[in-house]
Amino acid sequence: MYHIPYFKAENSQAIEDFLHQNWLATLCLQGPNGFPLATHVPIVWQNNGVEECWFHLMRKQEHTEVLLAQPVTKALLIVQGEHAYITAENYQKPQSASTVNYKAIHAQVQVEPLSTEQLVEQLRQLTNRFEKPESEAHFSKLSDEYIANMTKALVGFKATVIQLDHVFKQSQNKTAEERSNIRETLTQQGFTSAQIQALVVPS
Repeated sequence: MYHIPYFKAENSQAIEDFLHQNWLATLCLQGPNGFPLATHVPIVWQNNGVEECWFHLMRKQEHTEVLLAQPVTKALLIVQGEHAYITAENYQKPQSASTVNYKAIHAQVQVEPLSTEQLVEQLRQLTNRFEKPESEAHFSKLSDEYIANMTKALVGFKATVIQLDHVFKQSQNKTAEERSNIRETLTQQGFTSAQIQALVVPS
């Protein structure tokens, strides 16, 4: 990950907000053959902070077996948000390198299994984040038998954050006029105002 001082978040709250908004992470760990394993996992942060998140995996998968082979496993969680190609035509000197704006966070974590009760709670929190109480798919509408059968096929895990690194590359090194040009170009490309706000700092 790049470490460039001006491609950083304004404050720690911006980092927390980003992690809570972007709930699909890429889990990376070393496989038994020495090559990396990467798996996409839905994460649920606990206690309104970013010190610990819970996720689940299917049983009988290579990454699951690696995590269950020892009590605690070191891994990397990658969380990525919006990204966009930024053409140099937006710059005062267009005969220069174009670039890509993006937001990403790398979390060095220690992973250990959850209990069955904690797995059920992780599934409940994840499901109810998206399902309204009146939805037939709300977790409260699932039978105990169905939940018991479902959890037999899954393993829950807790990831404790050891270190967070991030890049918020949002044209911080460009002039106000250039950033205005970038926003206009992204609008023409179909990006929403919320996406543009995430990709370009205010002028």
